[in-house]
Amino acid sequence: MPINYYCDVEVQSNVLTTDTSNSRVGVNIASPATTFHANGVVRAGGSNSQTYTEIGPDSIFFYNTGVFRGSIDLYPNSSSGNLYITGANGTTVYFGAPTSWTTNISVQGQATISTISNATSDTDKFLVSDSGTIKYRTGAEVRADIGAGTGTVTGTGSSARVAFWNGASNITSDSEFIWNSTNNYLGIGAGSSPQSPLHVKNTSTDNIVKIVGDSSGKPQINIFTGTTEVGRILASGNGDFTISNQSTGSLNFGTGGSASRLRIANGGDVTIENDLTITGGDLTLSGTGRIQGVDTVSSGTDAANKDYVDQHVPTTTQTIINSNFLDSGSTTSSLRIPFNSLNETTSNQYYNCMDMPANGTVKRFRMHNTSGSLSTGFTTIMQIFKNGSTTPTSSGSLTASSGQIEWEPSNYTFNKGDHLQFAYAKSAGAKYWQGVSASIIIEFNQV
Repeated sequence: MPINYYCDVEVQSNVLTTDTSNSRVGVNIASPATTFHANGVVRAGGSNSQTYTEIGPDSIFFYNTGVFRGSIDLYPNSSSGNLYITGANGTTVYFGAPTSWTTNISVQGQATISTISNATSDTDKFLVSDSGTIKYRTGAEVRADIGAGTGTVTGTGSSARVAFWNGASNITSDSEFIWNSTNNYLGIGAGSSPQSPLHVKNTSTDNIVKIVGDSSGKPQINIFTGTTEVGRILASGNGDFTISNQSTGSLNFGTGGSASRLRIANGGDVTIENDLTITGGDLTLSGTGRIQGVDTVSSGTDAANKDYVDQHVPTTTQTIINSNFLDSGSTTSSLRIPFNSLNETTSNQYYNCMDMPANGTVKRFRMHNTSGSLSTGFTTIMQIFKNGSTTPTSSGSLTASSGQIEWEPSNYTFNKGDHLQFAYAKSAGAKYWQGVSASIIIEFNQV
């Protein structure tokens, strides 16, 4: 049965309100929202020096003998804050006390630990299992865990050596298996200082590196400059082996420090710097290709080879004609140079003629005083007569320098069967070349 009591209450506006229709009482609030609704901090417990709890809008504070011991807070505010369970400075927050209780903590999300002190010895640790459970493990248990159930992992090593397993539970190293962390160089058999990103050395075998691909594959080594592939070494299938330039440059082969002895251009042209020797085999051309630079045709070759060498290089050959004679006449007429033991003469004699056995060009005509005193104060015109003509092709007036004159006719050509005479004319009488060595360079088209 209800208990009725009566007292005198002095009520100020909003300090104590009642909502009889909803059975609610409010303190410092006009419209209470719950059975007991206080707008401010509510204390449950004794006086300031005793144990009590205070409940505020965002926090619950716990006091023991009047001393703050901890709190549960929403920070920075109740609309957007995080939940904090806080102990007083220097105290410990316990979960699952007393010790006889078993309390599980389940985190739906990420658990963050702000500070973990480094262990300086073989101490106990917290570990996280594969399922995400945090487990407390002693130092001995940690060592057993690392051994994956087979015992403790043992072994020793040295700085810069690469560690590797040499047993089910033992790690070791080798002085010939080195990692240079300064340059990121890996050395295998290269001593303590590898000299490149991968340095491999083995003096007991020639089989240093072996690259094996799938039996139906095409194993390859690709070479890049930056992100651009420039070269490839490829086992291209069907027993073929390919070395290729993957860019627009050429493929070069060098010896003796030379950058290139053999060059394959991007378009396929092949250039060999020195001689090409073919031993025990044939050189075969297909399509419209030609062998160039061949002087003679072997009688035993196929008839088709004649077509290849028709355009060979060089297409011409040069011949030097020399004549030594005495110039002791005072005439200014044209004097034909003899090509036998007779003296020079103005007459158009057969022994001053030269038959041309093939088409060609006169390249150079020279006269050189080689005996006696060459006269001074005169000039000489050098001349070429063709097929008995009395009108020669002539040089300009030439003055001897160091006893020599020289003329290179401009594109003076002749045909097979032409006969030529080489002559000279002095500008004044009583002028003498004395002993003369004359030489003519004639270039014949290849026969």
